[in-house]
Amino acid sequence: LAVLQTPQSPLMAWMEADAKLLHEGYVEASDDLCGRLCVLAQPSSSHRSQAERQFMELAVKALNGFADVELSSNEMLFGFEADIVLRVYDEADVAQGGPRGTPKYIINVEIDGPSHSYATKHRFTQLRDEHLRLMHGVRVVRWDVMSPEHQRKGKKEIMRDFLVLIKRP
Repeated sequence: LAVLQTPQSPLMAWMEADAKLLHEGYVEASDDLCGRLCVLAQPSSSHRSQAERQFMELAVKALNGFADVELSSNEMLFGFEADIVLRVYDEADVAQGGPRGTPKYIINVEIDGPSHSYATKHRFTQLRDEHLRLMHGVRVVRWDVMSPEHQRKGKKEIMRDFLVLIKRP
């Protein structure tokens, strides 16, 4: 069985090589970078887009009352800016009032707008998400606010989506 491969354009080859070098460079510098600059950032009140601000407000409403969930936005997460971060801790540890320690799992919700349709941005986010998953165990969930599915959703449905995330790591 022969597998046909189409020749790759020089531009696509360059973009793939550039993305790979960027990823490799980050992996090599990750420990040093995180050691110096990327101590877990405190939650930020500034948001980069109206959509991120709206989704964060809905996340706060949906997850209010869950003592085992820590919510933050626009923080540096292992060297990458993250739109919304949910850290879920062991409920028993939280109920006893002890220190939270290491989360059971971390979920990074990325709110993707029109800029994410560009091929280079898409490839970078794929590499970023893969790195966070493989190296740090972070589950990355991307919500495309430009998709018809998300544009049809009401506030209650989006709040329900946040609840589903913490119940299914």
